[in-house]
Amino acid sequence: MSQSYKTVHDFQSINVGQTLVNIQPSGSSITLGNAQSGDLNTLNATSGSSVQLPAPSSGLSFPFLVTATAATHTITAPASTLFGAINCAIPTAGSTINVTNVTGSTALLTTTGSCVGDRFTIVSDGTNYFVSGTISKFNGVKFI
Repeated sequence: MSQSYKTVHDFQSINVGQTLVNIQPSGSSITLGNAQSGDLNTLNATSGSSVQLPAPSSGLSFPFLVTATAATHTITAPASTLFGAINCAIPTAGSTINVTNVTGSTALLTTTGSCVGDRFTIVSDGTNYFVSGTISKFNGVKFI
């Protein structure tokens, strides 16, 4: 004979707290430190932003959000420590997948082809930084 079980949850006794994200406007120039790890960095200067990452340290995480697209935003890492890929949501004509790959670069540039709302994250393992994210348009991000 099969038995049926029913689980009842009393959600009134659970206190679900809210977590607010600390937003760090990049402005025209900013040098990030370990204390800003986890903060959402907005690329907000209409004349462009210059962001300098700290030396890689295990667990550092820097999410970025494009909020101004009129100029180039540059994120620079020490030495050639940037690795990873950023997916392009709108590929070039005749292409089904468009991924911008990076292997050992020193900087990431968002171009005037990027869009408000484009997002990517840079995370460190202690030796290097690893980039992942999605942008809206082909060539919206370049690695140098």
